[in-house]
Amino acid sequence: MKVDCVYCYRRAVASLSAVLMLLGLALLPANAVLIDDFSGLSTGTIHGQNLWTTIPASTGNVVVNLASGEEELRYSQNSGGALRGFQRTVQNGSILNGATGTLFLNFRANGLNLDSSFGLSDVAAPATAADFEARLTLVNVGGNLTLRATNGGGTSDLTTVSTATNYSLWAVVNNATDTMDVYIQGGAFASQTQVGAGLAFQNGTGSTLGRLFGITTTGVASPSSVNLDNVYLSAGVDLTNPTVLAPNELAKYALVAGTDYSSPATLVAPGLTASAMTTDSSAWANASVGFHTLHTINALAPEGAGTNGSGAGSALDPNAFFTLTLTPDAATTITGMAFTQISGKTGNTGGLNSTVVIRSSMDGFIENLGSFTLSFPGTEPDDTFFSADRFLDLAGLSQFNGINVPVEFRFYLFDNSGASGKVGGFTDLTIFGSAVPEPATIGCLSVGLLALLRRRARTA
Repeated sequence: MKVDCVYCYRRAVASLSAVLMLLGLALLPANAVLIDDFSGLSTGTIHGQNLWTTIPASTGNVVVNLASGEEELRYSQNSGGALRGFQRTVQNGSILNGATGTLFLNFRANGLNLDSSFGLSDVAAPATAADFEARLTLVNVGGNLTLRATNGGGTSDLTTVSTATNYSLWAVVNNATDTMDVYIQGGAFASQTQVGAGLAFQNGTGSTLGRLFGITTTGVASPSSVNLDNVYLSAGVDLTNPTVLAPNELAKYALVAGTDYSSPATLVAPGLTASAMTTDSSAWANASVGFHTLHTINALAPEGAGTNGSGAGSALDPNAFFTLTLTPDAATTITGMAFTQISGKTGNTGGLNSTVVIRSSMDGFIENLGSFTLSFPGTEPDDTFFSADRFLDLAGLSQFNGINVPVEFRFYLFDNSGASGKVGGFTDLTIFGSAVPEPATIGCLSVGLLALLRRRARTA
């Protein structure tokens, strides 16, 4: 019997998609904002790198450490048992008063002799244990390494953990009720497990939680160290793992300070190559606040030729943009883009009302694929990041269905208000879609799927 390969291929794709939907894998866009994964930082003290400050300054006990070829933050007491620590602004993920956010990070304890804390603070320059609000501690309790949380005026021991073991941790921080819920995965916890609920802040606050903070307690004999990596903050309750791609995600970009002007993709799906996101001028990125600015209007000097910096900037400049290129090595469908943590800089001189426009190389950057507006009232402090995520839906555009050629996307921004001193931007970008395997691979998946269905039918 002659087999119609194209028909089988299409049926297999449809079947596989249906199974993924049944398994609940059609996920909504996540909004995790990368604070730091330490990639590309210089080994040695982290003081002065990517907005980090050590306690005391430039201490050799809070360093960027290479582990299995990846950079991590490692901290410990000094040999005399003195306090050591670190802090960093998280203004591109701050948890405003009355809001909820989720802190995600990976941790590993390198020994048992610990009393080392990390968490969030509302103090501008935290330096002592009293400055914590949401606080987690790795501590030796009777020979067992224990994950402990501050709970109001006391503490709660959440669970024991193992040394030399990588864990993922989610702390859901409610800055309205001043409480925290904690989840971990790793070691004995094969899946994400809640280990703490309703843990009260150390002091209680009516302010923004805007600092990532960590210290070691004094006096631990022969102190061990703790490694932290992949630090993210999300708006709301977000129990996804931002270090892996969801089935409906093709690529992720985290636009953080220290990688301005050229930010490589942090995660890319198999079957796809993603270029760095770049811009043509240093005036187009703002390292001091840790995000890419898409455009400046008479604000930041110097601005190079062609950046529209000398005028009001009330119209799109076709020569001023951010760009990235996706190159598939298999049939790829792009269904959307999510822009996370929209930000604004108003200069305290009034509101900002800017437009972001997206175009592609599929038609020579002529037609707008879509656009959205960044609106800020002008009453918030400069460089405030809002949890005002935007999603551009490309699912209905046939030119992005079954792509097998490189496609470049360009991102333009112009200010509709015509006023000076305005900056708009976003911190993270996620590209959604699917990289479809070749027909031979789909055929193997289909055979396996049919075998599974037959087995279930026989045992029913």
